[in-house]
Amino acid sequence: MAEQHLSQLGHKAADIYKIAGGLTVPSAAIIGPIAAYLAFVSALGFGLWNHLTSLFPVNLLAGYRFLVPICAVVESSLFVSGESPGVGIWIGGVLVLAALVGLQRFRAR
Repeated sequence: MAEQHLSQLGHKAADIYKIAGGLTVPSAAIIGPIAAYLAFVSALGFGLWNHLTSLFPVNLLAGYRFLVPICAVVESSLFVSGESPGVGIWIGGVLVLAALVGLQRFRAR
């Protein structure tokens, strides 16, 4: 299954090593680019957060951290084949968004 998914991403079966129990482990040819991408995204996120904290008070921005899991679910459902959020995930996302809207309205008063 993992071999088929990685082949869809353009990786060869030789880039994956099978170890005991049928567990597959990607080689450095796959881990390197993924690690670089994750480092870039992390640096970008921290840089954006630091820039926003210089423009707005932290207590105003703190509630928006709850959007991170929602964005992760949306991105994984868009970019990972076979991944789709269930009803519970949709209900949780709506509750988080409703809470953020409620907090902003409460602070505005």
